[in-house]
Amino acid sequence: AATTRVYRSYDDPVRGVRRFIDSLAQNNARVSVDTFGRSFEGRPMIAVKVGPRGDSPARPNVLFVATYHAREWAATEMALRLILFLSRAPGANPRVDSLVQARDIWIIPVANPDGYEYTFTADRLWRKTRSPQAGGAFGVDMNRNHRQHWGYDNSGSSPAPFSDIYRGPSPASEIEVRSIEAFHAAHPPVLSVSYHTYAGLLLYPPGAVYGERPADLPIYQTLAGTNLRSAIQDRLQASARTFSSPSSSWMLYTTNGEYNDWTAAQYGTITFTPELTSGYTGGTYYGFEFYDDEALLQQLFDDNLPFALDVIESAGDPFAYVSPTTLAHTDRVVLESVSPDVRVTVPATTAPNATIFANAELGFRIDSTAGGRYTRRLISAQGSRPSTISVSVGGQTSNFRVLEINGAERSEVGWTSTGFQLDSSFMVAGKYSWFSTANGDLRSPVMRVSADVDTVSLVFWTRYAGSGFDQNPYAQVLASTDGGVNFLPVLRLQGSAPAWYPDRATVAGVRNKQVVFRFVNSGMPWNLDEIAIVAHRPASVTATGGPIALRPSENPAHRSIVSFPWPFSTPDGGLQAYDFSGRLVWKATVTNRATAHWDLAAARVANGVYVVIARAGLQTARLKLFVLRDGS
Repeated sequence: AATTRVYRSYDDPVRGVRRFIDSLAQNNARVSVDTFGRSFEGRPMIAVKVGPRGDSPARPNVLFVATYHAREWAATEMALRLILFLSRAPGANPRVDSLVQARDIWIIPVANPDGYEYTFTADRLWRKTRSPQAGGAFGVDMNRNHRQHWGYDNSGSSPAPFSDIYRGPSPASEIEVRSIEAFHAAHPPVLSVSYHTYAGLLLYPPGAVYGERPADLPIYQTLAGTNLRSAIQDRLQASARTFSSPSSSWMLYTTNGEYNDWTAAQYGTITFTPELTSGYTGGTYYGFEFYDDEALLQQLFDDNLPFALDVIESAGDPFAYVSPTTLAHTDRVVLESVSPDVRVTVPATTAPNATIFANAELGFRIDSTAGGRYTRRLISAQGSRPSTISVSVGGQTSNFRVLEINGAERSEVGWTSTGFQLDSSFMVAGKYSWFSTANGDLRSPVMRVSADVDTVSLVFWTRYAGSGFDQNPYAQVLASTDGGVNFLPVLRLQGSAPAWYPDRATVAGVRNKQVVFRFVNSGMPWNLDEIAIVAHRPASVTATGGPIALRPSENPAHRSIVSFPWPFSTPDGGLQAYDFSGRLVWKATVTNRATAHWDLAAARVANGVYVVIARAGLQTARLKLFVLRDGS
């Protein structure tokens, strides 16, 4: 039997997980416990509720689940510490107090009780359940046993009972999986988090097929961030990583029958798997056996807490959420690809009535991969390269102009390369793609941006061969706004992407500037194709009864406070203001059509131009606010 100082077995009558939770529930009014089933060996499956007892339609469900895989003790500890943190006495943290009252927060600290207890009594590295299987084998990988994509192929799961990724004889064959699926039916989560170890990643669906991206990708990227600004920083001493890399699950390896894919497809849940810890410290491997050390486990919890709180907070309206951790938000229209097809994400409810115009009106299909509850991807038929693109959804038309496009064809000029060559083996369109084996530099021509454009996006198709377990090798996209004198990174790619997929980077504040993009890889084989640089033109916003317009108390704003009467008939929503670097500088929540007031003096807002956006459901209105105060 394992003797531990911090980690808790399931059954220990003095300090085991069950005893710990029972004691907490008896002594803390914020904590209640639900047994939602029993494991194969008869152990109670426990869900902890933090906050008001009972369910309420006014409180969105948020679920945290840990330890699908028995040996991942640090995941259990993350869940237990989250229960303790959220259940602290009122007054300790006003944000937590508000969230606990406004959400139905559920935490399942051990999804696999039998396997977890077995790691303390018999085999520390046991992974699966403990049910008898064919040929004298034991256990099924619960994270390959869900119904979505079950048995899709033999690489994302195994048909062999002795394999660690054995998917079971049939979908949801395990009583533990069936109990978890029944719990979701009773408490459908708006967002969920499944804690695992290890890899130092922040994964989201889909996971079964290389190259697929979730239809709700803008929501996932708002919460998880990017490799340049991840929602989870790794501050563990001598860790092999400095942050948890956000990515689709297949960038680690493909999986099928997996929890995230199932809950996203079944309930439209925005769902994540943090792979806690890098698995290495100072070059020493610890893998699944993270240290039984209070200080290190608390640091791990502290690093992951901001993301957990953002998940809880965003459940009120994931589409409108602005993350205080990643500083990201979700745009109504996001252009992902220009060629060989036009791809764009739009609000889900408006997708069927959208129109795409690119040289001519284009037909499209609606992609709902991995959910699509909040945004859907429109994918047009393949056509000729467009010079302009207009996307109309829900009374708003977003306009784009293609400034430059390159597909690595011999007839195309203006791009310079060092270490990139033409590759005829893999391409998205045409005869070639760009390819660099290790250290290349591909540079766009210099483009002067016109006075009516403040934002440009770089959209491109890519595939690469990195490592899901390491921050190296990697590749970066760099941008210059001074004609190529100075460059800053705007996108970082790492992981393994053996199939083509579209990616993008956006740069604001480029009016009248000379823009150059560079693709630079550091040791990572990298393919690029159909690279387009696109200018964002002014969007028009209309609705039944005429345009919806924000009308501030003054514009330009010379006084200390500028007021925004609510422009929509819908009574509730919010406003956000961004500077032209895309940084959120102000936000306000509106109820009952109240007027919002921005105190410029108190916030020490610098003179300049700001974009103010009002949102109510799927309605949006925006304007440029000029601040020209003299200090009074």
